[in-house]
Amino acid sequence: MRLEMKPAAAAVRSNKLPGLELLRFLTAFAILLFHYRQFAFVGDREVGLIQDRLPIYWLFGPLYHSGPYAVRVFWCISGFIFFWKYRDAVAGCLLDGWKFFVLRFSRLYPLHLVTLLFVAALQPLYFQLTGYFFVYQNNDALHFLLQLLMASNATTQEALSFNGPIWSISVEVLVYFFFFVMLRATRSWLLNLVVIAISLMIPGQVADCFAFFYAGGLAAMARQLVTSRTIHPLAAEGASWLAASVATARRRGIYRFAMKRRACARWAL
Repeated sequence: MRLEMKPAAAAVRSNKLPGLELLRFLTAFAILLFHYRQFAFVGDREVGLIQDRLPIYWLFGPLYHSGPYAVRVFWCISGFIFFWKYRDAVAGCLLDGWKFFVLRFSRLYPLHLVTLLFVAALQPLYFQLTGYFFVYQNNDALHFLLQLLMASNATTQEALSFNGPIWSISVEVLVYFFFFVMLRATRSWLLNLVVIAISLMIPGQVADCFAFFYAGGLAAMARQLVTSRTIHPLAAEGASWLAASVATARRRGIYRFAMKRRACARWAL
């Protein structure tokens, strides 16, 4: 039975999804534009930023404000790709844990390490010139160690440091471990529904990541069933609507989280 799965698993890994790649590019671009505003920061606070004077704001205005949502879409895309490429291989024990995590971290860690060392070298210089760090203020030995371990949010979800935007990958690494372990136990789509349902009841970035990742996984399962012609194509649309529903349900919570964080920052002044 396992021998029969190898060609199928290989075929899935070799498939390209141009639409998904385009969506990933757009979300990455939105995240890039969202962080551009940090050039107007004094310390960790935005000062004197005029939104409509941002570069090409007339065209990219919606993207400048879509960073937090783009991160959630990215998690959803990651879930789709993971279930699309690795579900059969991991569940069928064709891909062991060592190879799985080497495949993942060999793509993530080198760039993370280079950017971390680059930022760690520049932050002290910036501090000497201005008296404060650039944007992210928790630049001590503990947070550097956590950054090295790709666990920058391990102490608190608010303690951004050094290479701050890596927080979304730091959260997603937890999902990688859960994804691998649970697939060895079951490959049922019901697990995805349970994870999404529980995550929607829990506030915070980690729960968001689990919800969107496993929603993307559901969409990947539906797509695989469509390509194998064992299910009506409407299943794919249904999975997409489910992912959209998760986004809608979490949107209000994300907005409240951001507003609460900003209010706390202002109160601290």
